[in-house]
Amino acid sequence: MIQLSGGAIEQEVSSLSDAGKTKEQLIHELDEARKWIVALELSEIEQKRAETLQSVLLKIAQASNMPGSLKNLVRVIHNQLAVLIDTTNFYVALYNPGDDTYTFPYAVDEKDAFFHDEYLVPQQQKGGLIDYVRRNGESIRVDKDILQRLI
Repeated sequence: MIQLSGGAIEQEVSSLSDAGKTKEQLIHELDEARKWIVALELSEIEQKRAETLQSVLLKIAQASNMPGSLKNLVRVIHNQLAVLIDTTNFYVALYNPGDDTYTFPYAVDEKDAFFHDEYLVPQQQKGGLIDYVRRNGESIRVDKDILQRLI
C-alpha cells in the first residue's frame, strides 16, 4: 500500500507471496506511486519558481528604495525580469493622457541595442500594440497574423 502522509510518501513493503496481491494490483500501486512522485517533483519546481520570483521582487523593491535615476531603476527591473522572462526586446512606455502620447524612457532592442533620444520625444501610438495593451489593460502574445488583425 502506498500513502501520502504529512507531505511524504510512506511505503509499506511486503513480499509478493505475503501480500497476496495480483499483478494488476501491484501495477496499479506502482502507477499511483509514480503519480505521487511526479506531483512531488512538480511541487518542488513550483517552490523553486516561487523562490525565484520572491528574490526578483525583493531585488526590485530594494532598488526602488535606493537613490538614483529612473533609468537606473528600470535597468535593474529589466535585469531582474530577465531572470523570469525573455527581455531581449524590452521597453518602458509612459502614457500622457493629456495629449494622448507615449514616451519611452528606457528601451532595449536585440537589433538596436542602444538607447536613443528620440524615444524621449512624445509619440502617437494610435492603432499600435502599445496603445492596444494600454486600452485593454492586459498583456498579449502576438504573432504576425494576430498583429494584422489588431491593427
